[in-house]
Amino acid sequence: MITLYHRTNKDDATQIIANGFRESEGYYGTKSLHRRVWLSDRALDANEGAVGTTVLRVELTKDAPEIADFEWIEEGKPYREWLIPVGERFEGSDITKAFEAGPIVISHEA
Repeated sequence: MITLYHRTNKDDATQIIANGFRESEGYYGTKSLHRRVWLSDRALDANEGAVGTTVLRVELTKDAPEIADFEWIEEGKPYREWLIPVGERFEGSDITKAFEAGPIVISHEA
């Protein structure tokens, strides 16, 4: 089992806890369209591209090697991130609210 995190807005968090994840889609800096769910090994904030005031804790019933193919690797990041397809990978997983955050402040420090 692995614990991962997902930041979103309060209303979407309520829906995710009640009904599970829905895939979002985007290009994420690539030429390919991706339909999956972003998860990370720690709660990310706006400085790292995550938006929303609610952080969900996901107790994924898979181990790190089982989701290795979905890791989004970028050099120099101090955290790990995965773009995981919805489906059987989330069966039996426990999704709970980790915390409610205050307003997100984007740092413009160089």
